[in-house]
Amino acid sequence: MKLTTKLLFMKQSRILFFALAFLTTSFVFSQENKPTLKVNFSSKGKKGILYIAVYDSEDNFMKVKLQKQKIDMSSGENTQLKIGDLVVGKEYAITSFLDENGNETLDKNAFGVPMEPYGFSNNVKGYFGPPSFEEVKVVFLLKNNPISIIID
Repeated sequence: MKLTTKLLFMKQSRILFFALAFLTTSFVFSQENKPTLKVNFSSKGKKGILYIAVYDSEDNFMKVKLQKQKIDMSSGENTQLKIGDLVVGKEYAITSFLDENGNETLDKNAFGVPMEPYGFSNNVKGYFGPPSFEEVKVVFLLKNNPISIIID
């Protein structure tokens, strides 16, 4: 009787082990496979803290950020950011600036022209002001991943 109980316990333990292993593996892979937009930033060797904002509509563009992040680029090397929680097929615009002096703002001259490096998705530069949402929008598709933004 004791041998039968012991064998049954071992069988149940093995089943429990494999069930936990399966659930753990499924959770890890589901977290890794969430769609993210990869954005490569190049600062051409310029150094500072990179501030990034993501906008999800023309109405919110340059007003209400969907997401904001910052990256230390004090080494002057290129970097990649993974932006999650986006909807595949939806349009987004990305703005960024490199804060070279650490004051957490994009410094501008008396005429409102940026004095620190900046960049937009599609590498569009505005004339007489920032570009429009239409000019900088990207459609988040898994096949056009990653995109590149040059900060200058």
